[in-house]
Amino acid sequence: MSAPDMFEVEDLGPSQREPLPRQSIGSRRPSSINHPDSRSQNSEEHRPLAAGRDNEPSDGSVETSENEYQLEDLSEPPTATGIILRKAVPPPGTSNTKDTTGQKKDRENVFWIWKEELLLLVVAAGFFAGICRILYIYDEKELPHWDDLGITLNTLISIIATIFRASLAIITFEILAQLKWDWISSGSFRPMQQVQVFDSASRGILGCLRLIPIIAIQHPLALAAIFVTVSSIGIGSFTQQSIQTFQCRLPIQSLDYPATITTVNYAEFSDSWAGGIYYETGLDMKLKLAMKDAILSSREYSSLFSCPSGNCTFPTYSNGGGYSRSNQTSHASVGFCSRCSDIKKLVRGPEPLNSSASSRPRNLTVVYSLPNDLTVYKPKRMEIIYWPRLGGEDNLVLNTRTETNIDWAHEALDNEFLNRARWAAVNITILGASKDGCNDHQNGTFTCHEGCNEETESADSCRYSDHLHQFERPINLAAAVCTLYPCIKYFTAEVEDGQIHEKVEWDIPLRRERLDTPSFRRLWQGIMQPCLVNGTVYTSANASSPPGKIPNPAPVLFHIDDWVTENPRSVSEFVNVTVPADCIVELPTYILDSLRDEIRATYNTNCTMGHQPWARVECVQHQSSGDSSESHLATLMTDGTTSVSAIDKAMDSITTRLTNEIREVGTGPFGNPNPKVKGLVWETRACVHIEWYWLIFPGALLIMCAILLATIMVTDAKKKHVWKSSILPFLLKDHPGIQSLSIKGVAKVADGYEVKMETKNTV
Repeated sequence: MSAPDMFEVEDLGPSQREPLPRQSIGSRRPSSINHPDSRSQNSEEHRPLAAGRDNEPSDGSVETSENEYQLEDLSEPPTATGIILRKAVPPPGTSNTKDTTGQKKDRENVFWIWKEELLLLVVAAGFFAGICRILYIYDEKELPHWDDLGITLNTLISIIATIFRASLAIITFEILAQLKWDWISSGSFRPMQQVQVFDSASRGILGCLRLIPIIAIQHPLALAAIFVTVSSIGIGSFTQQSIQTFQCRLPIQSLDYPATITTVNYAEFSDSWAGGIYYETGLDMKLKLAMKDAILSSREYSSLFSCPSGNCTFPTYSNGGGYSRSNQTSHASVGFCSRCSDIKKLVRGPEPLNSSASSRPRNLTVVYSLPNDLTVYKPKRMEIIYWPRLGGEDNLVLNTRTETNIDWAHEALDNEFLNRARWAAVNITILGASKDGCNDHQNGTFTCHEGCNEETESADSCRYSDHLHQFERPINLAAAVCTLYPCIKYFTAEVEDGQIHEKVEWDIPLRRERLDTPSFRRLWQGIMQPCLVNGTVYTSANASSPPGKIPNPAPVLFHIDDWVTENPRSVSEFVNVTVPADCIVELPTYILDSLRDEIRATYNTNCTMGHQPWARVECVQHQSSGDSSESHLATLMTDGTTSVSAIDKAMDSITTRLTNEIREVGTGPFGNPNPKVKGLVWETRACVHIEWYWLIFPGALLIMCAILLATIMVTDAKKKHVWKSSILPFLLKDHPGIQSLSIKGVAKVADGYEVKMETKNTV
């Protein structure tokens, strides 16, 4: 082969050479073509792809034909590049490939042509559904830790979203590739550069962006495909944005460190029992100090709770009927309760200490008084006294008394309160100076006159009221009767951030079972309802089931009537029932007697306060022996006054402290120390919240892709040239009938050819 010759077919030997069309892509311009042959008229429209040469001149000259290209300048040895296409040579021993030039026109099923894209669409839909399913599973749950896999939820979703996006992109790329053939088959010539841009658009995002100015609004299907392709970049970001994390509390199961609350079925204070013989009772020093300290401050009994994480809850149950039908409780315990009721309506006054001596300073002294149990306190009435500043004594600002019978106050008390007081360990009546209802002026004075005027009140009464506030002391008053009684307390509780929150939901008084039994017998018993035993909740409906159906059955005397509606003056009736021993609570009589004696010794008190600005409240408690000593009840007064709410809070603090002291030393139903109620331990973890609206975008892209694929399938259903991204139609453009072949037919034609790129220096 001569040096200037740029293209040649491979030397196959005389027996294997076959003339092939030949095209040189490396030439600079076509040579002159002036052959009279009639075929030259169609050389521009139907130029063969390549021409073979069976013989070469011996002198090395190059023969050119109408189907060849040649360099114009041969003065320098150029570099020639050529794509050589020829008939494929079958392996030795096989026949030549069947000629497909005369192959008849074919047509393939449209679903078969687009089978890969349809399959990818199904795969993409499956991956999108998988994303939604995984996120749904972990929505509002703890962020999963797949230590074995070494990935996180975000990583897994990112991987799936990447595959999902790639599936959509491949489908849209194939759609754009097919639109390229539709673009050039529209009946007019298209610039080759536009075809190249169309082809680039089917291969990447940058090509898609370059195609937009070319098609503009002329090809909405292509624009939609470009939109889906470019927008698919955001699929990963949108799916990741849908995964939101937050701090949450989740229960953990810890057998070694469970959440517990200490309760008690049986109260036991050995120090309150003297020598084992019931001849003398008295609270031990710890309880005495606890009762006095309770008015000043509240103590948190953290020893009653166990919560390893600092966040614990305890399940609640309902009795399902009766008094507690609308309440939920997590645990119950025997203890003491209190109630206070306002009896201000029973107060007499203001009235002068001695109305007959009108000229004496004593006539300016005002007295407020209460009726009381005159069978006990016959000589004196319960009163507070305001003396005039000049020539008077210290004001009597607080008076407290313990009483057994409070029938004298029944006009101001409801039936429920009277039924609580009926079973009380002790009742306390308190009368004191108060600022309730007073107007606090900016100059530091108070007006507590309560609308006294000449028309509605006597002149003397108004004179006392108007004059008393000039003593720089409020003249209003607080009057309350309080009852302290043994009870079953029903609680709900939780521990949050290390802080214990225990709330009394309701309480039921313990009632003495029989009045004809010696007082040293253990008679104060009750039944906890609801009561959890071995996973079963026993309520008023099933607690007294037959002994064979309840665990650890035990007999107990139980009152028939509901204590709320019971007549306080009638005899309380009872029946013998059998319930689980775990549900029975008991308070020994000696504890009640000890508490009663202690309160009687400390709550029969008078408190006085001088007229000086620096004066303080001084309280003296009066003993039954006639002795007196300083009392701690001055803590009930603030700035020389008190209120019914302050009194009620103080009594509640006392009974709460007593109950917690009992819970610390009490026992369970079988003498076991510190019975426990178990709860849930919660830990702060990272949880997942799914913002579903972020998935609308990838879902919309999936739907658009499906619509585009369906549209292109319907549009090209009757067309032959559904060639998509194949380049074979360009290489085989001169094959007869190529425009009528399907992609499968083009592939069969291509099976009969082979191609190579050749580069060599010509000399």
